[in-house]
Amino acid sequence: MRYVTNNQATKPDAEEVRRGRGRPRKPDAMTNAERQAIYRQRKRAALINVTVSKNSNRADEMQILHDELTAARDALVQLRLAQEAALASAESHKRQASVLRKQLARAEAELIDISRWAFSNVSDRPTPDAGPGAASSAAFWVQRSLILSSRSAGHRPLRSFTSLRV
Repeated sequence: MRYVTNNQATKPDAEEVRRGRGRPRKPDAMTNAERQAIYRQRKRAALINVTVSKNSNRADEMQILHDELTAARDALVQLRLAQEAALASAESHKRQASVLRKQLARAEAELIDISRWAFSNVSDRPTPDAGPGAASSAAFWVQRSLILSSRSAGHRPLRSFTSLRV
């Protein structure tokens, strides 16, 4: 560079170096071309397939697989038999529950009939509004008639007469 006024060349050391814009480069920084070459090399390495073939006895492998298949089939048969037995047992229990429901319905109907009969025959007995002990006395007569009717039907009574007295 020359000074305009002196028209002489300046010394190169005297010139001040100005720093460029942005972050300065590292000394070991790669160029874009180097980065791309490394990327392509990694991709090629990933595509290399290696096939290893073993010399094995296929007949032994087939026999092992056949034995495993046979064992699995036997286990499946056992599970099916157990399932069928469980279904048969469930069906038996279902039938038994149905019979018990019918017996319960008959017993409840009989109990209703007996209680109606007992309340229809209380005309000679005291009524609940007859006095202080009349309500418990009416309950005694109803329970007594229920026990007598169950004895006549052949059922075992649940309570004795003495336990019903108040």
